[in-house]
Amino acid sequence: MSSGNSSTSCSWIVAQIEAREHYAVPRALHRERILEHLYTDAWCRWGQNLLRHAPDPLRSLANRYHPSIPSRRVTAYTGWASAHRLRNWWKGAPSDTARYERYLEKGREFGERVRDALQEGDGKEGNLVFFGYDTGSLEPLRFLEATDCFTIVDQMDPGRVEKELVLEEMDRWPGWAASAPVLYEPYQERRRAEWTHADAVVVNSEWSRKALTQQGVGEDKIHVVPLAYDASGIEPNLGNRYMRDGPLRVLWLGRVNLRKGIQYLVEAAGEMEDDLLQFDVVGPLKITEEVVDQAPSNMTFHGRVPRDEVSDYYRNADVFVLPTLSDGFAITQLEAMAHGLPVVTTPNCGRVVTDGEDGWIIPPRDSDVLAETLADCARHRAQLHQMAERAHATSKQYTLGRVADALRSIPPAA
Repeated sequence: MSSGNSSTSCSWIVAQIEAREHYAVPRALHRERILEHLYTDAWCRWGQNLLRHAPDPLRSLANRYHPSIPSRRVTAYTGWASAHRLRNWWKGAPSDTARYERYLEKGREFGERVRDALQEGDGKEGNLVFFGYDTGSLEPLRFLEATDCFTIVDQMDPGRVEKELVLEEMDRWPGWAASAPVLYEPYQERRRAEWTHADAVVVNSEWSRKALTQQGVGEDKIHVVPLAYDASGIEPNLGNRYMRDGPLRVLWLGRVNLRKGIQYLVEAAGEMEDDLLQFDVVGPLKITEEVVDQAPSNMTFHGRVPRDEVSDYYRNADVFVLPTLSDGFAITQLEAMAHGLPVVTTPNCGRVVTDGEDGWIIPPRDSDVLAETLADCARHRAQLHQMAERAHATSKQYTLGRVADALRSIPPAA
């Protein structure tokens, strides 16, 4: 790769499997008029209503489109992606190892298709930047090493460090996890190869940067680009939320698992008086039924809820809690703040919260501090109103323009 690219004059090629972040990166680049092309596994400009009534393996393809990206700039392998889904559906539910083998198969086949397209000419012109996501980029990255194209791979999560951390938690909290994380070495090897062949590695948080350096990626090679979130159209309940009588309502929303720290929230809730705080835990349960059955009486597990009901939980809550041990970013922070909720979280995710301003940052794995922080919220509700206003303002800062600016700063200037 030549270092002669100018970040202001480059055109960008994006390759992504699925609609990651609602196509935020290609959307951000297209807004800046620097998106050359998007390669993706499926792009359904037509027939979306029909797909929504299709069998399960094809139904989600209805969301594989965004009107802000011109279809003339998109190459999609929709037939291949549909066949891949149907074939795996026919095979039935996979074992843990087979699931990762399927991920690798899809990533490799997608990467080969993108590489072949680049070999035909798309990757040979000057002043190009290639941006791909982990597990689907190795083949084009290898091909582009012999060109002047600057290459970037986006690592969406902290990788192996995160899985090892969860295994430690399972030893600390036996009988809690409904399943164990899988450390499938060929999957890790493909990711490491992508980090090696790329000129730069993008992560979404300082926490992920730290995790990747522990896995051998040079610190100078890693760039932090926070996610974008569209807070428009959300009307936060700021007027009388904290004038209500009764317990303070604390909301958890997301997967209910050890990685996100549910064990420490349950322990903290057990220290609270029922008339002080009430906890609503919303999201798919990845802990055992025995744990749920033994949870404190001030905690309600609602399980997975339809997307159109999520806003009701935000509107009825007073504080959002995310005592995570590891998250690549945790977009639910911004979603909660857009609804006017102060957030209690840890440093082990995207740094969205400013401690004491629009929420609190507490140490991970510390139920005592978590309990103290939430109790202070319940006893000093007057301060929550201003914090809620600041939280809403914070959510508006994570724009597509901010993503584009961060990306354009990565390739070296001429």
